[in-house]
Amino acid sequence: SWKKNCGRLGSFRMQNLHRALVTNWKIRYSNLYNQLFLIFEVPMRHLILACSLALASLLAHAEIIDIDKAELDKLIKSGVPVVDIRTQAEWEDTGIVNGSKLLTFYDERGRVDPAAWLEKLAPIAKPDQPVIVICRSGNRTKDVSQLLSQQAGYTKVYNVKSGIKGWIKEGGAVMPATQSIAACRTAKTC
Repeated sequence: SWKKNCGRLGSFRMQNLHRALVTNWKIRYSNLYNQLFLIFEVPMRHLILACSLALASLLAHAEIIDIDKAELDKLIKSGVPVVDIRTQAEWEDTGIVNGSKLLTFYDERGRVDPAAWLEKLAPIAKPDQPVIVICRSGNRTKDVSQLLSQQAGYTKVYNVKSGIKGWIKEGGAVMPATQSIAACRTAKTC
């Protein structure tokens, strides 16, 4: 009976020792795993996330290209649509580039409705097609180019950097806007 009790006690001690060793091993290696996770896996996830965001931002932005009269001439001849974003009074004052689509972005009070404007632009140029934007001096079209690039997904936007004033100064031809204004009013696309 003494041997039996010692055997049971020894077995009990061995089981506890085994449990203690396994628990100690799990704790040690679990801590090691956690440390390795923090050292390698978390930074790797951050790196992958940063690379994904950078790639997405590159893909989401259009190529915005500032152009002058010579480049505008070439693009018009190749069929790229020109969108004149000025107001009716400005079109009447200076005239327009022949073939321009008249589509006011900022109204006379400086207000804008980007969603409505983009809806009117869609039949003129789709996001996967190049488009040229022109204003009086090239300042307003910078905002429009950013909108097209960052929010509307247009892939290639040409900004006439000196606007209609620069076009005229460099000898570019303009035509009276009267017929184009009448046409866009009838179609409700101005």
